[in-house]
Amino acid sequence: MSCSRYLIVGVVAWAIACAVAGCDSGERAVSPPPDSSTATGTFEVADDPLIQAVDETLMSFAVEGMHCEGCALSIARTLARMPGVRKARASFDRRTAWLLCGRDQGPQTAAVVAALADLGYQARPADNASPQAPATAAVH
Repeated sequence: MSCSRYLIVGVVAWAIACAVAGCDSGERAVSPPPDSSTATGTFEVADDPLIQAVDETLMSFAVEGMHCEGCALSIARTLARMPGVRKARASFDRRTAWLLCGRDQGPQTAAVVAALADLGYQARPADNASPQAPATAAVH
């Protein structure tokens, strides 16, 4: 009976650590991008794709290896630190990450894939199936 008690305590401790730290398996040391101190992008976890404005570029990535919402938060936070990213969003349910960047100002696809690989995830470009924001009507 005492072995079961230790097993339960261990599982609970792992679950708490996973919720707090976000499911990092410990296989790799995670470090922020080298220029994260100058990045100003915002990040969030949500299931809806970002809406692209006329002056923005939307990048979408299918991400494998997420285990929980903490993983999605870690992904969104890391992507928001990349140069040129205005907003990053990740969805655990959809296994997808989206980036909004200024036109011709965002990171290269290979840099995003490499940043997510450094976190222990496999990413590939996904179909940009997000709607665009409607053009603003001229006021007369």
